[in-house]
Amino acid sequence: MEKYDSSIETLKHIKRVAYYINIIQKELNNSMINGYDTKTGINDATLVDLLVLLLNGENLPSYSKLFNDINNNSRNYKLGNKYTDKDKLLCMYLDELIDRELHHDRTKLEEPEKHYFDLWTPHIQEGELGTVKYEEFLEKLAPALEHHYRCNRHHPEHFGNGIYGMTIMDLTELLCDWCATDDRHANTNIYKSIDILSNRFNYSTPMIKVLSNTCERYLKGK
Repeated sequence: MEKYDSSIETLKHIKRVAYYINIIQKELNNSMINGYDTKTGINDATLVDLLVLLLNGENLPSYSKLFNDINNNSRNYKLGNKYTDKDKLLCMYLDELIDRELHHDRTKLEEPEKHYFDLWTPHIQEGELGTVKYEEFLEKLAPALEHHYRCNRHHPEHFGNGIYGMTIMDLTELLCDWCATDDRHANTNIYKSIDILSNRFNYSTPMIKVLSNTCERYLKGK
């Protein structure tokens, strides 16, 4: 039997992540051209709103310890810290998002990861997120995932303190990754996934709302 090559599926996924990241880029750019009505209430806030707050030199809302940590981790994205010119800071945002588009999941195309993804990608539809089968699938991929998490900071597992070590850009890439993964599974729902993963990564209702709002307003629709 011919050996399965996971490269095609990986490249499709990377392209889909880039599509979602590009949406965020356009929204940020529009905020500078047309102005932006930032919504900071928990029922309305999105990741774009949080990025615009930092772009305007403000702090992220203190909904929880997680948001306080993201404030601290994201200080280089805040006007008045490393950058004093809003246009230059916006360019830094856009440049970093482009960089994340270009480098997202590239380690899956190389060893030591590719061997394991060649073996197990054909079975990716067998396990739905949150099921025992899904956890078994992760165990099979463990040697590749250990390397992948170490080399890719859009995963909470990259950090010693999990999602609490992430920046606002890390969270943005993370959500785009989840949305692209959702596209590959006919039996999943991004909003359900965000809820399920809150238990794994220990983020609370305010973050569930921000991630879900971002999907609803920009990435996935209702």
